[in-house]
Amino acid sequence: MKQSKWQTRTVGLVAIFLVLTCATAAYISSSSRNTPRTAFPAPTTIPLHVGIQKLAIVANGALSPSPNGTMVADLTSKALKLFSLNGQSLATYTSSTGPYLNAVWLPDSSGLFVWRSPSNVKDAGAIAIMDTHGHLSPTGLVGIDPASSSDGKWLAATEPGAAAAANSVAVVPRTGGQPRIIASAATFLGWQAGRIIYYSPVDSSLYTANPADGTSVFLTHADVGELRPPSEGPATSPDGKVLVVHADSGDRTMLLTGASLLPYPAAAIAADPLLWVGPHAILGATSDDDMLIVDVITGQVTRDTRIVIDGNIEVISTNWVAWTDIATDPETLHLTNLLTGKDVNLGELPVPGPLLICGSGRFLLYGAEASYLIDSALLTS
Repeated sequence: MKQSKWQTRTVGLVAIFLVLTCATAAYISSSSRNTPRTAFPAPTTIPLHVGIQKLAIVANGALSPSPNGTMVADLTSKALKLFSLNGQSLATYTSSTGPYLNAVWLPDSSGLFVWRSPSNVKDAGAIAIMDTHGHLSPTGLVGIDPASSSDGKWLAATEPGAAAAANSVAVVPRTGGQPRIIASAATFLGWQAGRIIYYSPVDSSLYTANPADGTSVFLTHADVGELRPPSEGPATSPDGKVLVVHADSGDRTMLLTGASLLPYPAAAIAADPLLWVGPHAILGATSDDDMLIVDVITGQVTRDTRIVIDGNIEVISTNWVAWTDIATDPETLHLTNLLTGKDVNLGELPVPGPLLICGSGRFLLYGAEASYLIDSALLTS
């Protein structure tokens, strides 16, 4: 069944958010909304074999590329397998405690957090780290939704109780040691500016804590129902200044910027992961489908962006947007350059399936029978 315009596919593991190295101003025209768009050449159609490489990887579960784009993790409810892009098996882990296995990459691609998240989260077990050789190391944390600080020195997670009010937030040095309980009756939301952010259901408030000594500081009240990390775990903007959280009231996404908890911008396109097009800007669209850039810290909306997209946006990697044109039959895959507005039509999708970020300017497309690597560097000649 075809999807409606701007609907995006939800992928399994979280993936990791990549920073655009060019400033937003480099690809935004200074013209006003009423100024005609800059004219760009018609889309270039690329033969299937150019820029698209078939990989020797077949998914048994949900695939998740490493942040550096050199490896792919294949996760089922009971097992985790790690492959290089050429299909070489690097590591395998099988849960000895049954289903509900979760895994998410460390930011530096040195390994993955591995933990169980059963339907009754109070039964969650120990959180470990599997390196790229398959060696498993305990972190000392017991719980769910682990995340490391941006400098990699600290690990934090929620240690669940029988109810949200019985949860606690724990932190431990990456090098090992005894976990420190930062707060009781609290839920770990993620990291911001090197500090732990957590939610207290007791007073419906957000707090920030120093991981070294556990000192907590009140941030703001949050009268939007229970707060927790997104479904794929703690997530921030590429520059780490904006923390993404989920509010149970209204089942909506919220953004924490400094001490301000803001609703997800109405003009921004809903996606998982979010469509970051700058250090802290999100891709959006008007009711007429004109593309926007929404700065979630300043609130500034830029309307003349040079970007022309008419289909379902999938993900953004560096300065390339991957999207599918649902007006064609069969659907066709496009990459659009955010800096120049150039659109490359890759033709019919090799397989129907999720598109994931796989390193800078690269994408992984996978299905039940085959996987493909799409490299924008091969499309610019």
